[in-house]
Amino acid sequence: MTHREALEEVGRAKALILASLAFLAWYLSVAEIGEALSIAEKACLQSLRLPERPKAGVLYNLRHDYHEANFMHLVENGVPVHYYWSSAEDQEGRFRRLSPEYWSEYCDVCGRTEDIENVRAEDFASFPLWKEDLERYDWFFQDLRAGKRGEILDPASFRPGWEYRIVDFRLYGARTLTNRGVIRAYSERFKGTCAATPSGMPAMMREWPATHANDLADFGSDGDDEGETEQDAFFESTIRAREMVKNKWAPRPPNRTFNSFNGRLNGPEPPSARLHKRRRSLTAVEWAREMASEGHQPEAATSLSADLRNSGSSKRSRASSPGGTLPSEGGGFRREYQDLEEEGEITEDDQAGSSVPGAPNVRIEPYENLQWDESWLGAAVLVCDDDRSSLRMKIFAACCGVNSITEVMELAIRFGLPFALYVPAARVREFARWDQADSLDEETLDALYSPGYRDAQLLYGTGGAALYEQYRAILHHLLRRPHATAFIFAGGVLRFVAENYHKGLVQRLVRGPSLQVTEHLAGRKRLLSRGSGREFFIADQVSESEISLLLGHIAGTKGSNEAWLWPPPEVMESESLHMRGYLSSGAYKILVNIRNDLTKKKKFVWRTRADWKEYFRCGQKRAFTPPVIPSRRDFAEGSRLFARSFPADWSSKELVDLPIPEEFVPLARD
Repeated sequence: MTHREALEEVGRAKALILASLAFLAWYLSVAEIGEALSIAEKACLQSLRLPERPKAGVLYNLRHDYHEANFMHLVENGVPVHYYWSSAEDQEGRFRRLSPEYWSEYCDVCGRTEDIENVRAEDFASFPLWKEDLERYDWFFQDLRAGKRGEILDPASFRPGWEYRIVDFRLYGARTLTNRGVIRAYSERFKGTCAATPSGMPAMMREWPATHANDLADFGSDGDDEGETEQDAFFESTIRAREMVKNKWAPRPPNRTFNSFNGRLNGPEPPSARLHKRRRSLTAVEWAREMASEGHQPEAATSLSADLRNSGSSKRSRASSPGGTLPSEGGGFRREYQDLEEEGEITEDDQAGSSVPGAPNVRIEPYENLQWDESWLGAAVLVCDDDRSSLRMKIFAACCGVNSITEVMELAIRFGLPFALYVPAARVREFARWDQADSLDEETLDALYSPGYRDAQLLYGTGGAALYEQYRAILHHLLRRPHATAFIFAGGVLRFVAENYHKGLVQRLVRGPSLQVTEHLAGRKRLLSRGSGREFFIADQVSESEISLLLGHIAGTKGSNEAWLWPPPEVMESESLHMRGYLSSGAYKILVNIRNDLTKKKKFVWRTRADWKEYFRCGQKRAFTPPVIPSRRDFAEGSRLFARSFPADWSSKELVDLPIPEEFVPLARD
């Protein structure tokens, strides 16, 4: 057996174990079935302590799946429940108990009383507006008036007076229903056979033989396997039902389909896999890794978790760690963008870094052993002029493994988020350090920060290699200026280019403000509110001419338009769908390919603004377009929703005073 075959075998074993444990967790939550076990079997199952283990979350589409929803059972058993909330759900009264406004008022009432267990909806300020909806629908979203008005006829097979329990095949148990119309709809959807007694019995799935997948396209089959025992048929049918429902509705990575059979059963291919033939199914090893991951949670959903039930004094519930990466926004690129993989143009420094999602062979260098100046952190104030950066940094702070503001800023730097660190103008002298000059003499520094200083500009001349050498010579001087660290704070293209030509800028940045601020008071000034008054703050700044030099800008003449060696940030932001306020994997790949053209292929091309626009448009046609393109409005809404559970205000506060980890304010308490 080869090493690869051994890994695949281990993966299949892990998948089987995880699937079995998931089934047992569901099995144990059904009391009537559990009572059929022997004492020894119960003791064995209890020793696994499955109810205490982390459980995969359930993601509901409320309007489509409310017949199957069993929120109370899931929350009671510690299963995270997630659901999308939009104006469509808000307009349906049956979901009123799950609205953000409902839970917000619930939390407000809980905060004003010590008797949380007896909080009632009647205590809410908006109860008169919600009264009709709350009295009409129960927690299973059933219309309590429908049965009384006789709008839903009782089928002959559902006898009055009997109690029916519907099995929830999402791994987690059963619930009692009183609305027989809902029972019938549920059983018909899953081709179930209902057996009931006055004491109550579950509605079970019919038996499905191991035939071809096409025979099971309608969730059912008429045949039975004679060789199977009744118990074997029961287990196989329930496992198959669970797998089919999970494949359709359970949280899963984008563009992937779970296939947790993995050869374990000669059963049907899940319907969702047949509907998405182009999607790559997870291998056994990948599936096991996904299912075993503590961060396996759905994204972009409102969460109602059992972890929040006792959150009156609890700390925040953390989101999944980004692992040093952000979600991929990019697809492929045309030939010009694909040269990177074919040429293998990756430096040794690149190979040492962490992988960029969706960008094979492209790496982002990690920052190791950064020693931030503590006195600077004690006085500095974080300012984000871009609201997108502010939201992303707060999300970084909410991730597992992030425990300090320095970790948040290092992530922000790595992904090119623009931000700035301001210090009080009255305290700048405390941070003066002449060793930050980076080989520039005092006379040069005095001239650099004197009023009226002007940088020499690039002249096209003959162009080509000679112009590029002139550009490199200018950069050699430019990036050794004390305030060149402001290019890192600028983020995006400027951060990438500056760090590409001067690897030590980040190490210089963490040592504190530059001589531009501490000695010459020549940086960017801002008046910020502090307590009851306002105070002047100052931060490092690069001029427009310095930005032009960094990008290799050539001024236009009568016979030619202005041109750039690197894309202007405003053009890349407006024209490239891969650039949305940070260096996504797609944006990073574009910049790496531009770098490769210069360093390996010796293609020294200066492009006009129109040329750069065409360059970006060619890389995002059809399949090249990123699947998600967030707008400013999306970020504004995201900030509003995020602030409901992480309300701390970071504005005009010293870094050391920022609450990291921040107290989580839940929307729901039981």
